[in-house]
Amino acid sequence: MNCSRLWMLCAAAALAWGCHRQEPREPPAPSTGQGGSGSAPATPTHGILAPARVSWKVVSSDPKTVTLMAQVHQLAPLSVPLSVSIETPPGVRLVSGPSTWTVPPTEKPCIHETRLTFAIDTPPTGDLLLVADAHGTGFGIHATDAYRFGRPEPTPQLPKP
Repeated sequence: MNCSRLWMLCAAAALAWGCHRQEPREPPAPSTGQGGSGSAPATPTHGILAPARVSWKVVSSDPKTVTLMAQVHQLAPLSVPLSVSIETPPGVRLVSGPSTWTVPPTEKPCIHETRLTFAIDTPPTGDLLLVADAHGTGFGIHATDAYRFGRPEPTPQLPKP
């Protein structure tokens, strides 16, 4: 068998394998959450789903006070606790609720909610961040969500041609 014929046979085998392999299933779309920006619903993405994520849910809001529900979504069984914290921008103070807390390990998916109230002393120019971290043997989890106080999401810079 000459080289070009062997190459054609290998190419045909690779093409046949590619045509018959099972396509990956599309993961379920994440829930939209509030995210504080009133953004459009999230679009599904391909890839590995995170075992945990965080989101903000608006309970009430006025020019001087905002009450939010910090939601920690455990999407898979976790054998380690999640450390949760908030980061306030200048001009915003936490007046009710913890600034840090721990979500215990779980054997089934669930959502943990913590109610937090913030005083707005000056119009914030930064985001209120909700952060969750966990570490285990050979892995780590980091999840963040920003409440933007009604400001629009920043638009990413498109690459220049």
